[in-house]
Amino acid sequence: MTVISKHAKMLQKQLFTQNKTNQSCTDNQRYWLHELLKGSTLYRPPTSRPPRNPELQARLDKIAVDNSNKEYAKMVKSAVVSEQDKVAFRIPQDEMQEIRGHLSAIINVLFSIIACFGAFYKMSGVISGDPGTVRIG
Repeated sequence: MTVISKHAKMLQKQLFTQNKTNQSCTDNQRYWLHELLKGSTLYRPPTSRPPRNPELQARLDKIAVDNSNKEYAKMVKSAVVSEQDKVAFRIPQDEMQEIRGHLSAIINVLFSIIACFGAFYKMSGVISGDPGTVRIG
């Protein structure tokens, strides 16, 4: 016999004796397992966590401190520290970095245009044999 069938028979006997005393049901009444188990729940004993390893806890604390220091450094990165930085048009440092990036991109584009002009000028002189200069006189 399985555990469920044993449990069902035990519950059936218990309910039968309760009903005999109440005289409210007939002797041939059948009990179904799903009706007997309705409303019941499984009992799971509470799990206990093992204590943390002190080395692991120290390492986690160190990582948390490092992360908070990095976050703080990122937060105050744009703060003006020196007098020389304060004079820079009174523009915040992160905006100044953005302006520097734009200026360097513009200078790179201009340099590329000049270099391409020089290369095409030299290439046209080599291909045609004409250096592209005019002699006066």
